[in-house]
Formats: sequence, structure tokens, C-alpha cells
Amino acid sequence: MLESLVRLIEHQSPSMRCSILLLDTDGVTLRHGAAPSLPTHYCEAIDGLRIGPGVGSCGTAAFTREPAIVDDIATHEYWADFRDLALPCGLRACWSTPIIAAGSGDCLGTFAMYYDQPRAPEPRDLALIDTASALAGALIEREQLLGTTQADARALAEANETLEAQQIELELVNQQLHDNTTELEALNRQLQDNATELELQTESLEAARAEAETANRVKSDFLATMSHELRTPLNAIGGYSALLLEGVRGELSDEQRADVARIQRSGRHLLGLINDILNFAKLEAGRVEFRSQDVDVAQLLASLEDLIRPQVDGKRLSYTHECPSGSVVLRGDGEKVRQILLNLVTNAVKFTEPGGEIHVGCDVGDDVVRITVRDTGRGIASEHLARIFDPFVQVGRERSPESQQGVGLGLAISRDLAQGMGGSLGAKSTPGEGSAFTLTLPRA
Repeated sequence: MLESLVRLIEHQSPSMRCSILLLDTDGVTLRHGAAPSLPTHYCEAIDGLRIGPGVGSCGTAAFTREPAIVDDIATHEYWADFRDLALPCGLRACWSTPIIAAGSGDCLGTFAMYYDQPRAPEPRDLALIDTASALAGALIEREQLLGTTQADARALAEANETLEAQQIELELVNQQLHDNTTELEALNRQLQDNATELELQTESLEAARAEAETANRVKSDFLATMSHELRTPLNAIGGYSALLLEGVRGELSDEQRADVARIQRSGRHLLGLINDILNFAKLEAGRVEFRSQDVDVAQLLASLEDLIRPQVDGKRLSYTHECPSGSVVLRGDGEKVRQILLNLVTNAVKFTEPGGEIHVGCDVGDDVVRITVRDTGRGIASEHLARIFDPFVQVGRERSPESQQGVGLGLAISRDLAQGMGGSLGAKSTPGEGSAFTLTLPRA
């Protein structure tokens, strides 16, 4: 009934929302009696407030025992405690009047009217809220009287029902205890079976883990041994081919010189692949040591250009690098950082067509330094981007010349090196537009 009354009053103005706040039997604690149009969290915040002399300010004149007109909640001093709650709910003005019991004269609560804009009441508004308060008081008294009469009748009926229900409940409890005992015994047996099975599974998993670790260790040792053994003859091939090109064994014809140069290039390419495998094996085996030190980023990028400039010029690419003004210093292993960046720039040179651009830049966060290698190469499709850091993966290998093909370890090694220094390596790419690889490391 109270909710119907509130909706009837709200129907008088589309910009008005109402609520009925009731006093509990202690006479000082508020609870919402009806507020169908107000947000639930607003009503919950008010429930349980205490008002009256000696209790303390409740924060708003809407909850006092006296009529109150608040033209603008945003500026009224009594609304300071609840302003941040009321304004986001669209409540800008509040008029309230106490609900008085016609028979006893007791204060039953408050009838409050809210508006979405600051405004002062007109005489018809005051008459409406007085009428609504009187109707609310009559409804509350009627409900209280009806509730008392019905409660007495129910109490007599419930007394008999309770006696009968207790007898039935006692019988049910006895039966439930019997059923629970049987079920508990079955459950206990099931738990014992599960514990035994879990122990067997744990033993099996431990054995599988130990076997996997052994296999991984054997693989890493094999890769390291193989790589080390292959480097010796390859270094010999490189050395002897260099001697032949220098004419130590006599002058070579142009065709012979070209063949020896091919042998030398192939040897260097193969040696690079083997070095990648060796480095990867060391990382997997945990044999790579990191020497943490302060690294000046500007000096690092300058030395990187010296290393990469011949490849850039040989492919007729534009290469630039820049660093923010002022000293930018990261914390990491300088040689490992240079190795990562050299690998990223070398990849950019490989996959950027002549006339393209490569740019290396850096920016500084609160506690990190980010170095980004950006190119205008062919890019990487989104479905392949997540796999490029996996070992032995080469995306678009079929489109790459043999001289650009490796074993797919460069990015995997670079990522592991970055993580070993407490950083990360990520990539973004758009096919046909280029790629950007970002190395993030702690700031010194």
C-alpha cells in the first residue's frame, strides 16, 4: 500500500521521486518503507541511520522530525555527508515532512520528495506533501492495527501447528541421522579410495616430470655438444677460405674467387645458425650468466648503428635512432641488451625491401625503459604474431631467400634474454605496413 501511495504521488510530476522513511520501534533508527524509484544503493545507505537529540547529525534535513525544505542539495550544509551519494543519483532538491500518527500523535517517519533540479516549493507542492504525509500515516496505522489482530490469531494457530510439527520434525531428524550415518560411511570409503588414487597419480606425475627434465637436459647437452663440435671445422673453413681470397695459395681466377666467397658466406651463415643453437641450449640449461649494470641507452644505440650500418647501406635502407633528451639509463647486462637489439635490427633489415625505413627509439616510464625497433617491412599476420617467439618457428619461411633463413631461434633467444634481465619483449605488426618490436627493461 505504501508503495502504491508513493507511485501515485510521483505520478503528479515526472521529475519527482518520493520515499517513505519509517522509524523503528526504538524511535531513532530509520529504515526505508517505500522507495520504488530510488536507486537500491541509495536506500541501503540510509537504512540504519539514527536521528534525534543526543544521537548526532544524520547528515540531511530529510531525516529530521521537523518539516524541511532543501532547495539545492549541492550547497545545503545539512547534506554535506550525503551529497556525494545523492548527486550522482540525480537528486538535487529535497522536501520532507514528518509522518504523524493521527491517533497517538507519535512520529512514524518522514515523507520525502526529491527533484532532479534545484527548486523552491510552491504552495500546491507543500499542500501535496502534507496530504501525502497524512495518507501515509493513516496507511501505516491501519497496517499496524491489522497486523496486531492477525498476529494474535496466527499465534494461536501456530502454537498447535508447532507442537505437531515438532513431533514430525523429531521423527524426521531420527531418520535423517540414520541416513547421514550411512552416507558418511560411504563417503569415508570414497575418500580413502580417492586418496589412494591421488597418491598413485602424484607418483606417476613425479616420474613423468623427472623423465621430462632428464630428456630436456639430454637434449640441451646434445645441442651444446653438437654446436661446439661443429664450430671448430666451420671456423677452419672460414679461415682457409679467407687465406685463399688473400692469395696465400696463389692468385685465383674470378670464377674461383666467386666460388670461395660463396663458401665463406655459407660458412658464416652456418656458423651463425650453430651459435644460435648453442645460445639457446645454454639458456634452456640455465648456464647463461647475467651481469647487471647501468647501461647508457644513447651510447648503446650509437654503438648499435656502427654494427648494423654496413647491412643497412648494402640494402639501401634509411636507418635512424633517437633517445629523449637527458641521460636515459637502464639496468641490465649491456652485452645481452646489445645482442637483443642487434638481432631485432638484423631481422628488420632482412624483411624490409630496399628503400624502406628502420627506426630505433626509446621512451621512459616511471620505472622502465622501452626501446622499440620499427620497420616498414612486409609485416606479420595476426594469426602468426603469437608464435614468432616460439623456438624453431619461422613465419613466412617460404617467402624468404635461403640467405635469410635461420633455425627460428633468434627471437626466442632474445625473449629469454630479456626475461633473464627482469624485462620483456613484445611485438606489434600490420601486414604490408611493417612491424614494431619493443624491449622493456628496468630503469636504473
